[in-house]
Amino acid sequence: MKWPVSFSFILFGALAALLSALPAAGLCQGYQVVKPCYVDVPQWQRGELQGIMMTMGDGRTMTATVQYSQGDKEIDVVFNKGITAVVPASKAEAMAQMGISVEGSNGSMKVTQMEGYTVMMAEEKGESKGSHIMVILERPSKKRDGSILVFDTDSVPLQQLLEFAKRFDWGCFSKKAATVW
Repeated sequence: MKWPVSFSFILFGALAALLSALPAAGLCQGYQVVKPCYVDVPQWQRGELQGIMMTMGDGRTMTATVQYSQGDKEIDVVFNKGITAVVPASKAEAMAQMGISVEGSNGSMKVTQMEGYTVMMAEEKGESKGSHIMVILERPSKKRDGSILVFDTDSVPLQQLLEFAKRFDWGCFSKKAATVW
C-alpha cells in the first residue's frame, strides 16, 4: 500500500517528535548516563567522556571512558556494561571462588572483596609494566548483562592506582547503568 505524501510527513513528524522526547525522558541517554560518576580528582586533569553503545544480535554493550592525566602519568577509567563485561567479570569471580592469587617476578594478580564489591588487582613489571584494577559492579547472569569498572595505567604503581580508584563512588556507576537497560 502506498501512503499519501502528506500522511508520510505527518508520520515522520510524529516519529521525530517521539524520538526527540526520549532523551528528556531518560530513555536514550546511552553512555552519557554515567557521566556524573566521573569525578574531579585533586591534582589530576580530567579528559572528556568518550563512549559507545552497541547492539549485536541479542547482545548489547555500553562503554564509557575518561582519561585522567597528571604530567606524564595517565589513568583510563573505563565503565563497561553488557556482553564485553561478561568474560572479565566471570574470570575474576572464578578466581575469587577458588581463592587464586598470583605473585611472580613479572607481576601479581589477586582478587579480593572491597567496599562490598569483588575487585581484581593486577600489576605487571618489567617492559610491559602496568597496573589494573577491575571492580565487578554487577555479576553477569542469564537475566543481567553485568558491568565492570576498570582503572588502567602503565605509569602509576598499583598502590597509587588503588588510592585513585577509591576516590570514585563505584555504586554511582552501577545505579546509573541500571537505568539504561
